Amino acid sequence: DLGRENADHSVDTAIEDLKAVPWGLRRLLNWIKEEYADPDIYITENGVATDSGTTVDDPDRIFFYKTYIDEALKAYSLDGVRVKGFMASSLMDSFEWLNGYRVGFGLHHVDFQNPSRPRTPKYSAHYYYQIIRDNGFPQPSGDNVLYGHFREDFAWSTSTAAFQIEGGWRADGKGLSIWDQFSHTPLRVGDDENGDIACDSYNKIPEDLAMLKILKVNHYRFSVSWPRILPDGTTSFINTAGLDYYHRLVDARHIINIDGK
Repeated sequence: DLGRENADHSVDTAIEDLKAVPWGLRRLLNWIKEEYADPDIYITENGVATDSGTTVDDPDRIFFYKTYIDEALKAYSLDGVRVKGFMASSLMDSFEWLNGYRVGFGLHHVDFQNPSRPRTPKYSAHYYYQIIRDNGFPQPSGDNVLYGHFREDFAWSTSTAAFQIEGGWRADGKGLSIWDQFSHTPLRVGDDENGDIACDSYNKIPEDLAMLKILKVNHYRFSVSWPRILPDGTTSFINTAGLDYYHRLVDARHIINIDGK
Protein backbone atom coordinates (compact mmCIF):
# COMPACT_ATOMS: atom_id res chain seq x y z
CA ASP A 1 0.00 0.00 0.00
CA LEU A 2 1.03 3.60 -0.48
CA GLY A 3 2.30 4.72 2.86
CA ARG A 4 5.98 5.08 3.68
CA GLU A 5 7.80 7.83 1.80
CA ASN A 6 11.47 7.17 1.15
CA ALA A 7 14.37 9.59 1.20
CA ASP A 8 14.16 9.95 -2.58
CA HIS A 9 10.52 11.10 -2.24
CA SER A 10 9.15 7.88 -3.71
CA VAL A 11 6.34 5.94 -2.03
CA ASP A 12 6.20 2.18 -1.52
CA THR A 13 3.49 0.13 -3.23
CA ALA A 14 2.27 -3.46 -2.86
CA ILE A 15 5.03 -4.61 -5.25
CA GLU A 16 8.42 -4.15 -3.64
CA ASP A 17 10.31 -2.93 -6.70
CA LEU A 18 7.58 -0.57 -7.94
CA LYS A 19 7.54 2.89 -6.38
CA ALA A 20 5.08 5.75 -6.78
CA VAL A 21 6.86 8.98 -7.77
CA PRO A 22 4.25 11.50 -8.99
CA TRP A 23 6.70 14.39 -9.48
CA GLY A 24 8.69 12.13 -11.80
CA LEU A 25 5.86 12.11 -14.35
CA ARG A 26 6.02 15.87 -14.90
CA ARG A 27 9.79 15.67 -15.16
CA LEU A 28 9.59 12.81 -17.66
CA LEU A 29 7.00 14.60 -19.79
CA ASN A 30 9.22 17.66 -19.97
CA TRP A 31 12.22 15.53 -20.87
CA ILE A 32 10.29 13.93 -23.74
CA LYS A 33 9.21 17.39 -24.93
CA GLU A 34 12.80 18.60 -25.10
CA GLU A 35 14.42 15.40 -26.33
CA TYR A 36 11.92 14.60 -29.11
CA ALA A 37 11.04 18.05 -30.48
CA ASP A 38 7.76 18.65 -28.65
CA PRO A 39 5.65 15.67 -29.79
CA ASP A 40 2.07 14.84 -28.90
CA ILE A 41 2.19 12.60 -25.82
CA TYR A 42 -0.26 9.94 -24.71
CA ILE A 43 0.31 8.42 -21.27
CA THR A 44 -0.55 4.86 -22.24
CA GLU A 45 -0.30 3.02 -18.92
CA ASN A 46 -0.42 4.46 -15.42
CA GLY A 47 -1.50 2.55 -12.34
CA VAL A 48 -0.55 1.23 -8.92
CA ALA A 49 -0.65 -2.15 -7.22
CA THR A 50 -2.52 -2.73 -3.98
CA ASP A 51 -2.59 -6.06 -2.14
CA SER A 52 -5.34 -8.64 -2.60
CA GLY A 53 -6.94 -7.62 0.69
CA THR A 54 -8.00 -4.33 -0.90
CA THR A 55 -11.50 -4.75 -2.28
CA VAL A 56 -13.48 -1.57 -2.95
CA ASP A 57 -12.03 0.88 -0.42
CA ASP A 58 -8.76 1.90 -2.09
CA PRO A 59 -7.69 5.38 -0.96
CA ASP A 60 -4.10 4.64 -2.01
CA ARG A 61 -5.17 4.31 -5.64
CA ILE A 62 -7.24 7.50 -5.42
CA PHE A 63 -4.22 9.36 -4.05
CA PHE A 64 -2.06 7.86 -6.80
CA TYR A 65 -4.31 9.05 -9.61
CA LYS A 66 -4.93 12.42 -7.96
CA THR A 67 -1.22 13.18 -7.73
CA TYR A 68 -0.14 11.67 -11.06
CA ILE A 69 -2.89 13.32 -13.09
CA ASP A 70 -2.19 16.61 -11.32
CA GLU A 71 1.47 16.38 -12.37
CA ALA A 72 0.38 15.67 -15.95
CA LEU A 73 -1.85 18.75 -15.78
CA LYS A 74 1.03 20.88 -14.54
CA ALA A 75 3.15 19.67 -17.46
CA TYR A 76 0.30 20.51 -19.84
CA SER A 77 -0.85 23.82 -18.35
CA LEU A 78 2.36 25.29 -16.95
CA ASP A 79 5.10 23.76 -19.10
CA GLY A 80 3.35 23.60 -22.45
CA VAL A 81 3.83 19.85 -22.89
CA ARG A 82 1.46 18.47 -25.53
CA VAL A 83 -0.24 15.86 -23.32
CA LYS A 84 -3.13 14.43 -25.36
CA GLY A 85 -4.35 11.43 -23.36
CA PHE A 86 -4.19 9.43 -20.15
CA MET A 87 -4.81 5.70 -19.61
CA ALA A 88 -5.61 4.36 -16.15
CA SER A 89 -4.30 0.83 -15.84
CA SER A 90 -6.26 -1.20 -15.42
CA LEU A 91 -10.02 -1.59 -15.83
CA MET A 92 -10.14 -4.44 -13.29
CA ASP A 93 -7.98 -6.62 -11.10
CA SER A 94 -6.40 -9.45 -13.06
CA PHE A 95 -3.68 -12.09 -13.22
CA GLU A 96 -0.53 -10.08 -12.48
CA TRP A 97 2.19 -12.24 -14.00
CA LEU A 98 4.61 -13.59 -11.35
CA ASN A 99 2.43 -12.09 -8.61
CA GLY A 100 -0.60 -14.08 -9.69
CA TYR A 101 -3.68 -12.77 -7.88
CA ARG A 102 -1.82 -11.46 -4.82
CA VAL A 103 -2.00 -7.82 -6.00
CA GLY A 104 -4.45 -5.83 -8.05
CA PHE A 105 -4.17 -2.79 -10.33
CA GLY A 106 -7.86 -2.50 -11.13
CA LEU A 107 -10.38 0.29 -10.90
CA HIS A 108 -12.80 -2.60 -10.31
CA HIS A 109 -12.43 -5.42 -7.81
CA VAL A 110 -12.75 -8.97 -9.15
CA ASP A 111 -13.59 -11.66 -6.60
CA PHE A 112 -11.29 -14.49 -7.68
CA GLN A 113 -12.70 -16.76 -4.96
CA ASN A 114 -16.08 -16.69 -6.69
CA PRO A 115 -16.38 -18.89 -9.82
CA SER A 116 -18.59 -16.28 -11.50
CA ARG A 117 -15.85 -13.61 -11.11
CA PRO A 118 -18.15 -10.69 -10.16
CA ARG A 119 -16.83 -7.17 -10.79
CA THR A 120 -17.39 -4.34 -8.27
CA PRO A 121 -16.35 -0.71 -8.79
CA LYS A 122 -13.78 0.53 -6.30
CA TYR A 123 -13.86 4.02 -4.88
CA SER A 124 -11.07 4.83 -7.35
CA ALA A 125 -13.42 4.02 -10.25
CA HIS A 126 -15.87 6.65 -8.99
CA TYR A 127 -12.99 9.10 -8.55
CA TYR A 128 -11.65 8.48 -12.07
CA TYR A 129 -15.14 9.00 -13.46
CA GLN A 130 -15.28 12.41 -11.75
CA ILE A 131 -11.93 13.41 -13.27
CA ILE A 132 -13.13 12.34 -16.73
CA ARG A 133 -16.44 14.18 -16.24
CA ASP A 134 -14.61 17.38 -15.24
CA ASN A 135 -11.82 16.83 -17.80
CA GLY A 136 -9.37 17.42 -14.95
CA PHE A 137 -9.86 19.22 -11.65
CA PRO A 138 -11.61 22.41 -10.48
CA GLN A 139 -9.48 25.50 -10.79
CA PRO A 140 -7.06 25.82 -7.86
CA SER A 141 -8.13 27.97 -4.93
CA GLY A 142 -6.93 28.27 -1.37
CA ASP A 143 -5.21 25.07 -0.30
CA ASN A 144 -6.35 23.16 -3.39
CA VAL A 145 -3.19 22.08 -5.21
CA LEU A 146 -4.97 20.37 -8.10
CA TYR A 147 -4.43 22.25 -11.30
CA GLY A 148 -7.07 22.96 -13.90
CA HIS A 149 -8.36 21.14 -16.97
CA PHE A 150 -7.15 19.40 -20.11
CA ARG A 151 -8.27 20.33 -23.63
CA GLU A 152 -11.80 19.32 -24.62
CA ASP A 153 -10.70 16.52 -26.97
CA PHE A 154 -8.47 14.89 -24.34
CA ALA A 155 -8.38 11.08 -24.60
CA TRP A 156 -9.44 9.38 -21.35
CA SER A 157 -8.86 5.64 -21.36
CA THR A 158 -8.41 2.46 -19.41
CA SER A 159 -6.99 -0.90 -20.46
CA THR A 160 -6.80 -4.66 -20.18
CA ALA A 161 -4.39 -7.32 -21.45
CA ALA A 162 -5.73 -10.53 -23.00
CA PHE A 163 -3.96 -13.23 -20.98
CA GLN A 164 -4.49 -11.35 -17.72
CA ILE A 165 -8.28 -11.17 -18.03
CA GLU A 166 -9.59 -13.39 -20.78
CA GLY A 167 -9.57 -16.91 -19.37
CA GLY A 168 -11.52 -19.41 -21.44
CA TRP A 169 -8.72 -22.01 -21.16
CA ARG A 170 -8.62 -24.03 -24.42
CA ALA A 171 -12.21 -22.91 -25.09
CA ASP A 172 -13.45 -22.96 -28.69
CA GLY A 173 -10.15 -24.09 -30.18
CA LYS A 174 -7.79 -21.72 -28.37
CA GLY A 175 -4.11 -22.64 -28.64
CA LEU A 176 -1.42 -22.28 -25.97
CA SER A 177 0.51 -19.08 -25.40
CA ILE A 178 3.96 -18.79 -23.83
CA TRP A 179 2.31 -17.69 -20.60
CA ASP A 180 -0.13 -20.62 -20.71
CA GLN A 181 2.90 -22.88 -20.72
CA PHE A 182 4.87 -20.85 -18.16
CA SER A 183 2.10 -20.56 -15.57
CA HIS A 184 1.49 -24.32 -15.64
CA THR A 185 5.08 -25.05 -14.67
CA PRO A 186 5.16 -25.66 -10.88
CA LEU A 187 6.62 -22.93 -8.67
CA ARG A 188 6.83 -20.38 -11.50
CA VAL A 189 3.96 -18.14 -10.27
CA GLY A 190 2.98 -17.22 -6.70
CA ASP A 191 0.68 -19.83 -5.12
CA ASP A 192 0.91 -21.86 -8.37
CA GLU A 193 -1.81 -19.71 -9.90
CA ASN A 194 -2.53 -19.42 -13.61
CA GLY A 195 -4.67 -17.51 -16.07
CA ASP A 196 -6.97 -20.37 -17.03
CA ILE A 197 -10.05 -18.48 -15.86
CA ALA A 198 -8.58 -15.11 -14.84
CA CYS A 199 -11.50 -12.63 -15.01
CA ASP A 200 -13.38 -14.89 -17.44
CA SER A 201 -13.73 -11.99 -19.86
CA TYR A 202 -14.11 -14.42 -22.74
CA ASN A 203 -17.60 -15.07 -21.36
CA LYS A 204 -18.28 -11.62 -19.92
CA ILE A 205 -18.25 -9.06 -22.73
CA PRO A 206 -21.49 -7.40 -21.47
CA GLU A 207 -20.10 -7.03 -17.95
CA ASP A 208 -16.83 -5.54 -19.17
CA LEU A 209 -18.55 -3.10 -21.51
CA ALA A 210 -20.93 -2.04 -18.71
CA MET A 211 -17.95 -0.98 -16.59
CA LEU A 212 -16.55 1.08 -19.46
CA LYS A 213 -19.91 2.72 -20.09
CA ILE A 214 -20.22 3.82 -16.46
CA LEU A 215 -16.67 5.21 -16.40
CA LYS A 216 -17.42 7.33 -19.48
CA VAL A 217 -13.98 6.73 -20.97
CA ASN A 218 -13.76 7.68 -24.64
CA HIS A 219 -10.99 5.18 -25.46
CA TYR A 220 -10.24 1.61 -24.42
CA ARG A 221 -7.04 -0.34 -25.02
CA PHE A 222 -7.25 -4.11 -25.19
CA SER A 223 -4.82 -6.69 -26.53
CA VAL A 224 -5.45 -9.72 -28.72
CA SER A 225 -4.86 -13.30 -27.62
CA TRP A 226 -3.21 -14.53 -30.80
CA PRO A 227 -3.39 -18.23 -29.79
CA ARG A 228 -7.16 -17.82 -29.80
CA ILE A 229 -7.11 -16.66 -33.42
CA LEU A 230 -4.05 -18.56 -34.70
CA PRO A 231 -3.98 -21.62 -32.41
CA ASP A 232 -1.05 -23.39 -34.08
CA GLY A 233 1.07 -20.25 -34.26
CA THR A 234 0.84 -19.92 -38.04
CA THR A 235 -1.57 -18.36 -40.51
CA SER A 236 -2.44 -21.75 -42.02
CA PHE A 237 -5.51 -22.04 -39.80
CA ILE A 238 -7.67 -19.18 -38.50
CA ASN A 239 -9.92 -20.05 -35.57
CA THR A 240 -13.22 -18.43 -36.53
CA ALA A 241 -14.62 -18.76 -32.99
CA GLY A 242 -11.72 -16.72 -31.64
CA LEU A 243 -12.05 -14.15 -34.39
CA ASP A 244 -15.77 -13.87 -33.66
CA TYR A 245 -15.01 -13.10 -30.00
CA TYR A 246 -13.02 -10.02 -31.01
CA HIS A 247 -15.62 -9.01 -33.58
CA ARG A 248 -18.24 -9.07 -30.82
CA LEU A 249 -16.00 -7.07 -28.50
CA VAL A 250 -15.31 -4.39 -31.12
CA ASP A 251 -18.95 -4.18 -32.21
CA ALA A 252 -20.13 -3.80 -28.59
CA ARG A 253 -17.51 -1.10 -28.00
CA HIS A 254 -18.87 0.95 -30.91
CA ILE A 255 -22.37 0.79 -29.41
CA ILE A 256 -21.20 2.79 -26.38
CA ASN A 257 -19.04 5.15 -28.48
CA ILE A 258 -15.62 4.04 -27.32
CA ASP A 259 -12.60 4.06 -29.58
CA GLY A 260 -10.21 1.11 -29.43
CA LYS A 261 -6.47 1.61 -29.49
